[in-house]
Amino acid sequence: MVASLFDQSALVTMAQRLVTSAARAGADAADAIAIRSVSLSVEVREGVVEESERAEGDDIGLRVFLGRRQAVVSTNDVSDAGVAALAERALAMARAAPEDRFAGLADRERLAQDIPDLDLVDHELPGVERLEALALTAEAAALEVSVRTAESHHANLMAKLGVNSLADLVRIALRDNIT
Repeated sequence: MVASLFDQSALVTMAQRLVTSAARAGADAADAIAIRSVSLSVEVREGVVEESERAEGDDIGLRVFLGRRQAVVSTNDVSDAGVAALAERALAMARAAPEDRFAGLADRERLAQDIPDLDLVDHELPGVERLEALALTAEAAALEVSVRTAESHHANLMAKLGVNSLADLVRIALRDNIT
């Protein structure tokens, strides 16, 4: 499963389908973006894992041009019908948009030809067990702040704000809309 997360070929094909669909629908020009996201989160409280959650998704975006009018739309419906509907919606929006003399795609000769590998993807996804261990360690470190340390920070804050009581501190928070 992990290897398929890093295979960008389906996303490239999806972006190509979007641009082709926009051209069929009447766009003068179009470009597309396709993004795959993966997130894994772990929540701990008082030394116990409360929740582990994983989410994966593909999102697509399309920018279309009609003369000097443009529109941008996005969706996560990657079906054939969803792609066609996205192109139609983008063109309807472009027809309603005001003309923009700066709107348009860059000339091909102005586009980058050699794209360096920027090494932006970490191919080592941490497992749930690793994230749970890190979350538990972080919580334990946070809980090790002593009462004395907390009281010291509290006293410093009160002195910097020039207040003598908790009530004064609350008044400042309310006055400055701090929640």
